[in-house]
Amino acid sequence: MKHYLLFIGLLLSPLSYASTAEDNKMALNIMTVSRFSGVCSSTFNLASFQADGDSKKIDMFVAEFIANEASKMGMTVEEFVSNCKDAINTYDKYKAEFKSKSKK
Repeated sequence: MKHYLLFIGLLLSPLSYASTAEDNKMALNIMTVSRFSGVCSSTFNLASFQADGDSKKIDMFVAEFIANEASKMGMTVEEFVSNCKDAINTYDKYKAEFKSKSKK
């Protein structure tokens, strides 16, 4: 009998840690912002690298790369760049919040 109670307790223990819908929404938002800001950072790094070079082939590659990433997300290049800036700012805000909470 004691084993059954222990087993039931172990089965139910994850329920006490279950997230609320609001927690899940926040986690999904953080994951989305993180993914998007990662793509943006890589794209901006590529553009920065391209700016240091003289090759027109590199310019064309970067322009096509950015256009391709934007189209994957159903955006124009202008929308992609604007959303990238917002995503990176939001990511930095979340990062600062988590750092300040982890110091408490």
